[in-house]
Amino acid sequence: MDFNKDFIKIEDSSKYLKVFIEKFVDKSSLDKNILFWNSLNVEVKVLDLSELKNLKVNRKEEVLLYDERERNLYEIKYGLFLKHYKKLKYWEEPDHDYIIMNKGLDWFIAITHEDFLLVYGLFTT
Repeated sequence: MDFNKDFIKIEDSSKYLKVFIEKFVDKSSLDKNILFWNSLNVEVKVLDLSELKNLKVNRKEEVLLYDERERNLYEIKYGLFLKHYKKLKYWEEPDHDYIIMNKGLDWFIAITHEDFLLVYGLFTT
C-alpha cells in the first residue's frame, strides 16, 4: 500500500501494540505463527473481504493501522484508509496483512492476505 501523507506513522507504537497483544493475542502461539491475526485468543467474526466497506465504522474516525509485514503503525481516518485500500492491486501486494483498530482498542479488523476479514468488537450479537 502506498503509505503517503494521509498515513501518519506512529514512532512509539509499543504503547498500542503491547496492549493489543495483552488483550487479543495468544503470546505462546505468536512465536510460531508470527502474525497477530494467526495468534488471536478472542472469538472473531470471519467475513468476506468484500464486507470491509459495509462495516459500521465512522469514516471520519481516526483509527490505527498496523502493517503486520512491515511492522509499522499508522494513524489515518477510516474513510481515507478505505479509499487507499480500494486502489490496492492484488498483484502489486499479494502478502498484505493489516490490522485496523480504534485508539481505545475496543475493536479491530484484521485484513488477511488470504482475502478474508477477522472482526472483533463491532457486532453486538
